[in-house]
Amino acid sequence: MKHPPQQFPDEKAREMVDEFIAGKRER
Repeated sequence: MKHPPQQFPDEKAREMVDEFIAGKRER
């Protein structure tokens, strides 16, 4: 993965991961 390290609350992180897996990653 090539993006700057970021820290999120656990819930937020899981949401983002869910969206990421759902197919929101375009690259």
